[in-house]
Amino acid sequence: MRFMGFDVEQSMLPTMREVMDYLEVYGASDRQLAHFREENERVYGNDLIWNYPICDGEHFGFYIVPVREGFLNLPYNALDEEEYELFVLEHAHLMDAEEFVFRIDEWSSYSDGLLSAMRDIAEILGSRIVGEGNSRNADACFSHRNKMLQYLCSL
Repeated sequence: MRFMGFDVEQSMLPTMREVMDYLEVYGASDRQLAHFREENERVYGNDLIWNYPICDGEHFGFYIVPVREGFLNLPYNALDEEEYELFVLEHAHLMDAEEFVFRIDEWSSYSDGLLSAMRDIAEILGSRIVGEGNSRNADACFSHRNKMLQYLCSL
């Protein structure tokens, strides 16, 4: 399958059961998920695992983990300073296309709102800089901001 620009051989990915068993034995945390990240990084030059940090009312967020059967949703409800996200293994499941479409819409709405708020904040802070007679810093700030926005919009 083609994923994130890589030709990923699905038969080389761990099964959902292998991931779940590993986490059950060594600890259901992001820190232990590093075992699979490192293997993906070694094979593909990328860990292929994504954190989706938006609360759905039941979980703080979840990780998307490519497995042989598809894409595993590993939800988490707690954070630890050493183990990072702590997974709720009993709620882990394979994601289907319908769930991905929902999550895409949800992420788009979230990111649009966040970018709007950040633009407003930059304008507010930029206005304060200009108001203090420091227009050279304001010009540099807006120039940098515009470059960042162009970059973000190109993603």
